[in-house]
Amino acid sequence: MSFLGGLSLGAAHSLMLKQDGSVWATGLNLYGQLGVGSRGDSYDNFVRAVASGTRDVSAGGGHSIVLRQDGSVWVTGSNSDAELGDGTTNDRASFAKVIPSGAKAVSAGDAFSMVLMQDNSVWAAGDNEDGQLGAGSNKELKSFFRVIGVFTGLTPVLKTPEYSQHYHTRSPDPRLCTP
Repeated sequence: MSFLGGLSLGAAHSLMLKQDGSVWATGLNLYGQLGVGSRGDSYDNFVRAVASGTRDVSAGGGHSIVLRQDGSVWVTGSNSDAELGDGTTNDRASFAKVIPSGAKAVSAGDAFSMVLMQDNSVWAAGDNEDGQLGAGSNKELKSFFRVIGVFTGLTPVLKTPEYSQHYHTRSPDPRLCTP
């Protein structure tokens, strides 16, 4: 097995990014969050979900999000709260492209997703009952919506376990990241 390039832990599933850009998944697959085209659980082994070309992975409560080398964003799994950002609330068992290009970081929460774009804007989709998307209301976002304008110098530095619903950033100006 080649060296690991990343690892992300969801509520009951895990994603592993190998250095060759392939994505491997294991665990509960009730909603298709493993992205292997079916909903059968994988308790014994990691199964390959994406053959190559992936830069980053993030496992959420019941969904998964991957960032491809070309800057596109792909999602799979539970979509009951529109966390996939594909304009529907239909679950998916295979990865589907929702952002064609321009992304540089992804993070999946319990039932929502966020994407940091190359221009340092932040886009979000999904459950927003508690205002966690920062969209100016508590309404669910079915498609990715720009929630934060362009930040100069905003750099992703640490993703906590995604189920905790936190994403940490670093900025030259600490006021940009202070609640």
